[in-house]
Amino acid sequence: MGLIEGGTGRNVVPDRCELAAEARSRDEGKLADLVQEMVDAFTFAAAVTECEVETRISETYAGYRFRPDDPVFALATHAVQRAGLEARPIDVGGGADANVFNARGLPCVNLANGMMQVHTPAEHIAVADLETMLNVTLELVEAARGA
Repeated sequence: MGLIEGGTGRNVVPDRCELAAEARSRDEGKLADLVQEMVDAFTFAAAVTECEVETRISETYAGYRFRPDDPVFALATHAVQRAGLEARPIDVGGGADANVFNARGLPCVNLANGMMQVHTPAEHIAVADLETMLNVTLELVEAARGA
């Protein structure tokens, strides 16, 4: 994923360009390798075209993983099941508010809510799925109250 900005007009070669890119992996080693590969590619392309390149690397959010017996995971599983659904843990590579909460020491599980065609112009969710997530939320509140 990325964003490229630069130039003053459609038919003018820009004097500078800015590229904001993102790399993700659940494996920290692979992520470091991927970031280095990207930096190497930018550096090579700049050298070939006699340009200068400046890179800044920052971590926007950290990944997280819970075991089924971790209290926050068990609480979420219980609430999902009480709402009449099957809880299925999956690994994802995206970022959510849960990443930020976990990084700040507040355990948080990200729950899928039935959205379709996510991150596209056609992203949508059915009203029934929203109602289901309301039931899951109410069950989470009840489960947390008893915890």
